Amino acid sequence: GNARSAIVSHAVITASGECVVSAESPKLLIWLLSRDTPLVEVSIGDIQQIMLCENDKKVIVVAILVTGKAQCVCLTVP
Repeated sequence: GNARSAIVSHAVITASGECVVSAESPKLLIWLLSRDTPLVEVSIGDIQQIMLCENDKKVIVVAILVTGKAQCVCLTVP
């Protein structure tokens, strides 16, 4: 079995099929499919939406913080 088990609530894959961006709230993970571990792991909050933009070079994430306020984060996709 897999020692890593998590609930993925959102995921998007780049058009090239090389990267996956997934939400395991409160964490956002960016994976290269050729590797077994995430390249990027960031704690963001209760992730509501993930969107790729700028030809899959950027990811925009909308999350709700524990205070109840919304947060929008933009990260570069490797």
